[in-house]
Amino acid sequence: MSSIVKATSLEEQLSECIANMEVINQALNLYKEDYGEYPSTLDELMPRYLKAIPCDPFTDKPFNYTFDGKFVTLTPEIPRELNFTLEVTSYGIIGTFRGVIASSSLRPKMEDKYFSNELIAIGALRNIATALEMYRNDKGHFPDSLQLLISEKYLYKLPVDPETNLPYIYEFDKEKDEFNISVPESKKYNLEKFLYSSKEGIIRK
Repeated sequence: MSSIVKATSLEEQLSECIANMEVINQALNLYKEDYGEYPSTLDELMPRYLKAIPCDPFTDKPFNYTFDGKFVTLTPEIPRELNFTLEVTSYGIIGTFRGVIASSSLRPKMEDKYFSNELIAIGALRNIATALEMYRNDKGHFPDSLQLLISEKYLYKLPVDPETNLPYIYEFDKEKDEFNISVPESKKYNLEKFLYSSKEGIIRK
């Protein structure tokens, strides 16, 4: 009986571990986009990218993080009985079970409690952009308004900007078949421009 309970607990810890590593991985990649290299310590991700640094759920201590000037590694202390290893590298999250690579792209559902508002906004802009592209693939054109993504069931609901609690601004150029989705007030993020462009992706300046 106790072994079953323990196994369930370890599985839950493993799931949380993957989620926490993905939170840090996203913040690391965004930091590198902005500064050209990874941070020397995880603390440098706060407060712009993360409100707090997620801990290793197996130890309740920080993950093991190293950056050698070129590559990063982020590893937890996983109990041996799980026969599973996890590592964030410059190539993404690598999971290995009994010596076999299980996945190079583990994407569990994330909790917003660690993300900064800037990271939440980036995720929201990308989600809307994905729904817009799916709409275009099905209909042959982008919608005139974001509300059509709801009525046509491409999104359950439209996210709002976490800094202002206002809707994102959608601009569609029919002639060029291009769109922009902008945050309502980019200066709230200490930026002049903060948007998703169908041509260039996320733009933060």
